[in-house]
Amino acid sequence: MKHLFSLFLLLIPMAVWSACPSWTSEQAQKQIVALQKEIRHNDDLYYNKHSPVLTDHEYDGLKAQLQSLIQCFPELTLPPVAEENTEGDVDHRAFMGSLKKARDIDDIKKFLKQAGKEIILVQPKIDGVAVELVYQNGKLVAASTRGTGDRGQNILDAVKHMPMIPKALITEYNDIVLHGELFARLNETVKNSVYSSARHYVSGHISRNQLDVSSLGSIEFFPWRWVNSPFDSDKTVINTLYGYGFELPAQHTQRGNTLKEIEKIRHTYNKRSGIEPFLMDGIVLKLDNLELRKKLGWESQNPAWAIAWKFPSDSAITTVKDVDFRVGRTGQITPVLQLEPIAIGGETVRQVSLGSTKNLTEKDIAIGDQISVQLKGAATPVFGQVVLRPEHRTRPKLPDPKKYDAFSCLELKPGCEEQFTERLKWLGISLDIPFLHEPLIKKLMANKAIDRFPDSFKVSESDLKEAGLNEHSSKQLLSVLNTLHRVSLRSQIRALSIPQLGETRSGKLASHFKSWDKILDATPEEMAAVALISVEQARRAKDYLNTSDIRDSIECFRRP
Repeated sequence: MKHLFSLFLLLIPMAVWSACPSWTSEQAQKQIVALQKEIRHNDDLYYNKHSPVLTDHEYDGLKAQLQSLIQCFPELTLPPVAEENTEGDVDHRAFMGSLKKARDIDDIKKFLKQAGKEIILVQPKIDGVAVELVYQNGKLVAASTRGTGDRGQNILDAVKHMPMIPKALITEYNDIVLHGELFARLNETVKNSVYSSARHYVSGHISRNQLDVSSLGSIEFFPWRWVNSPFDSDKTVINTLYGYGFELPAQHTQRGNTLKEIEKIRHTYNKRSGIEPFLMDGIVLKLDNLELRKKLGWESQNPAWAIAWKFPSDSAITTVKDVDFRVGRTGQITPVLQLEPIAIGGETVRQVSLGSTKNLTEKDIAIGDQISVQLKGAATPVFGQVVLRPEHRTRPKLPDPKKYDAFSCLELKPGCEEQFTERLKWLGISLDIPFLHEPLIKKLMANKAIDRFPDSFKVSESDLKEAGLNEHSSKQLLSVLNTLHRVSLRSQIRALSIPQLGETRSGKLASHFKSWDKILDATPEEMAAVALISVEQARRAKDYLNTSDIRDSIECFRRP
């Protein structure tokens, strides 16, 4: 059973990026080499410079894509991956690897199934800096960062100034090697520091030439492994370490032998991610049986006896498949990235808006790029950053911004379908016109019932029926159109999408002038004074009001 468990872990497949791309071998090789280079660069930032620019989820996405491409193109002969120069002046007493990460709940189910009746311990996965501490004859004699896994940076002086870490142990064991996580306690000192995260706070302070003793007081240590401990059970290790002054593992270790129990623990920690004293990004499952751990050993750089299950991702990496350009009612052009579908936080994200063409060009985004996407607020996907620009990327052709502005597309002309539709949609929203939504608008446009903006006020019952609206709904819509003269002047002003006049300024004009006649007769200077805009802005608004399409629309508001 134990050997089967080890074999099972070796056979866990890597996360698949997506269906294999239809690239030539040359294209695939260039992409793989680019991914390898980018991953090495981020490894250097993470392990050596302690200043990562990617989230763990984004980094995992890069590695998953690399593995997927290698599987998609097994015929390629890839060049050996060169080792990056790594900083480090201390050889570790024992190799420091990283945890295997569960791709989904199925990996956790398989882990539990293969573990059988073995006791599973669950701990929070703390987002800190992995270090090795060495005690000889009870005294702390070495402390180093993980670095390459074999060799790391000497941080003994910094650790000696951390009051929460014992410098001497009352113990019968002459040689104790602990692997664990340095983390910054989430207090006001850390939250108000110049560092972007608690992890950066730790990495920044332990790397300084001139140590800030007061700031080091916020840093603690969570041991997650006693290398070659004299015990058979990790639970015994945890209790022994508690007696030495390492209290956190005893406080944050639970048994979770069923999936339901483990899911509950994970959910609880996720909800408490802003309450616990440390920054964490998931939980860790590991076998309690230390003899079995020794037999299972390591797979490459991962222990075969443990697995990490991260909290639901709020970011991920995906591919830009295309770029759509959408024209709003005011003529603003918004690029929308069409993406390889990616699951984030339980949502499937297929597109993300960039807000403006300026963002597209300044961020240098092209079709084929690998980008990160994050979920913000009410599950709204937002662009994160470009993480890889492959050679076979294609820059999209930008629409001519001179073709679109606040005055364009008041009539249905070639190239105006989108802006004209957005104008009518806004009209329906502002005046609360029932059923005047995009499907009906497009049918009315296709049937030539609406060619100019004021046509929307004059549609007939037969026009609406031909567009698919039933008799009852048609009468409801026409009833509202026939009573638009009763709608507030403020709403009427907003409905026309007049440049420079938002909700507040529309209200000021309506409150002061009280009628369309007085608004149309007002000088730009009078409008500017009332709406609190410049005279030039007021002239632009007046020019818009004097176009034939808007004049005709205003007449529709006046009719009884």
